[in-house]
Amino acid sequence: MHDICIIAIEDIARLDFDMLSYTIEELNLFAFKIFKFLNYHTSLGIKDETLKGLIREISDNYNIVPYHHFTHGFSVFQVRAYDFRSETNHNFFQDVFRYS
Repeated sequence: MHDICIIAIEDIARLDFDMLSYTIEELNLFAFKIFKFLNYHTSLGIKDETLKGLIREISDNYNIVPYHHFTHGFSVFQVRAYDFRSETNHNFFQDVFRYS
């Protein structure tokens, strides 16, 4: 396992982030860090522990096939986090969450 405490959100939300070199447990923590950065779950009243449990539940029950598994799902989520870093996209998604 890596020392994931020192990996910053700026590193996780990069297009060249190598998620294949991390364990599922580490990807779970990175997913939580991304959610913390976006801060949408707290604005919806979802507690950190509830979100961590949901992430764990998803990773534990994700498809285990060569082409579609939790690492792939994390990859898609991580790229979306990269998009959120732009102000235009961040503001757009704030509006989506506000009106949904």
